[in-house]
Amino acid sequence: MDLPLDPAALAGLGLVFLLAGTVKGVFGFGLPLVGVGLSALFLPADLVIALNAVPPLISNLWQARSGGHLGANLRRLWPALVVLPPATWLGAGWAADLDPDLLYGVLGVIVLAVLGLGGLAPGRTLPPRLATPGGVLAGLAGGLLGGLSTINGPPIILYLLALGLERALFVSALGLFFLVSSASIIVAYGGVGLLDLETGLLSLALTGPVLVGMVLGQRLGRRLEPRRFQGGVKLLLGLLALNMIRKALF
Repeated sequence: MDLPLDPAALAGLGLVFLLAGTVKGVFGFGLPLVGVGLSALFLPADLVIALNAVPPLISNLWQARSGGHLGANLRRLWPALVVLPPATWLGAGWAADLDPDLLYGVLGVIVLAVLGLGGLAPGRTLPPRLATPGGVLAGLAGGLLGGLSTINGPPIILYLLALGLERALFVSALGLFFLVSSASIIVAYGGVGLLDLETGLLSLALTGPVLVGMVLGQRLGRRLEPRRFQGGVKLLLGLLALNMIRKALF
């Protein structure tokens, strides 16, 4: 893939991924959401989703292992985890064939959906008999969205909330889902030509700003009032999503 990047664009990418890592450091998720939303302002859609493929893999590794819950989460969530990779590959195949304007519109709608879903809280947990089919549906929906845009959070987050997991298990489980999804996205994008050696190396290099941002985000999370910070991020992402939808329509 030809990389239309000058020094200013590279510097902008570094700042974008620094901010994306900071958001993830504070809230535990949001890396692709911020990375895709901001980099889409000055890069082509296919390059945007390719560059956002590698950083989530490394950043989610520690999250999946946090708290020593990896084994328990694997036993609990295996139906969704099994479905996630093939659904991601299917979504990646669609991404390779999409018109760029349509992809911008899809990304904008996904971002707005994430912001809307962020205010929801389920009133009750999912009955045990529905845990397996619910996991399959969450893995399918999350995989398709992840392959299409690298943003796969909404169905996965809602599924984990519906299971009624306590916070430590929730964070670890979310990291496990995103880790499996990130690996699937890298393989899928390589297979359909969205991620080649050149874009892969640049995507890997952008992991540096992400990790720095995560450290900063963890410190900010201890010092800032989370609701105020989250409100500012939601406002910014809402404006970015509307701008992407505008680009798709006009």
